[in-house]
Amino acid sequence: MTGMRRLLALGAGAFLLLLLITFPAQLVTRPLERFGIVASGVSGSLWQGRAASLRAGGIPFGELDWDLHVLELLTGRASASIALKQNAAFAQGDVTVTPGGRVTLSDFTASWPVAELSGAGLPGGWNGTATVKLDELALDNGVPTAIAGTIDVLELVGPANRPASMGSYRVVFPAPDSPPDAARITGALQDLEGPIEVAALVRLGPDRSYEIEGQIATRPGAPADVVNALQYLGEPDASGRRPFSLAGTF
Repeated sequence: MTGMRRLLALGAGAFLLLLLITFPAQLVTRPLERFGIVASGVSGSLWQGRAASLRAGGIPFGELDWDLHVLELLTGRASASIALKQNAAFAQGDVTVTPGGRVTLSDFTASWPVAELSGAGLPGGWNGTATVKLDELALDNGVPTAIAGTIDVLELVGPANRPASMGSYRVVFPAPDSPPDAARITGALQDLEGPIEVAALVRLGPDRSYEIEGQIATRPGAPADVVNALQYLGEPDASGRRPFSLAGTF
């Protein structure tokens, strides 16, 4: 009987594995539509598949390829390698989802036009390229709880009514010089080049709040609108820098 049970268990395991391999990808992607994720031109299986077109939150992300890490399922987690591509834009990395609702991106890289991200809540009328290199991004029920890596906005131009070159900027997580704060994620914002010089701390709270606090100054040749706007921050110090702070929710 023991041998028979082992044989039955082996057969059941082989059947489940075969089912996993051949399970149509369309049956998995359709339930995602209630979350605003729409995939079309879906082919392949749950294990390894492709969507010719993916839209999330109204934003088109182009082609999606995924490769499920089957062994991770044995630990109670779903994990896959994904790759998005739309013209010259791309995003790729590993995604892991736990039953508790925690989503983790690891070894994640992306390059995407800023103009195509306006549907994600960012202001429209701006152009440039957003690049991301993250060792880790953890989300608990959609709220960031851990970030390690860099986010760059390169060759930013805007706004639409008076477009001007605004330079390039970088946020580094974690910021090595920031004070430790277990309740918040802290990063360092700095300019890479351009008409504006900025150095600030970026803090993200568990209540979806954000704070940006630091110093800002203009360089020679900065747009007149920017120079005039900074005057509302008060008198500059001896080096021409002015303190500033922003706060809100995302």
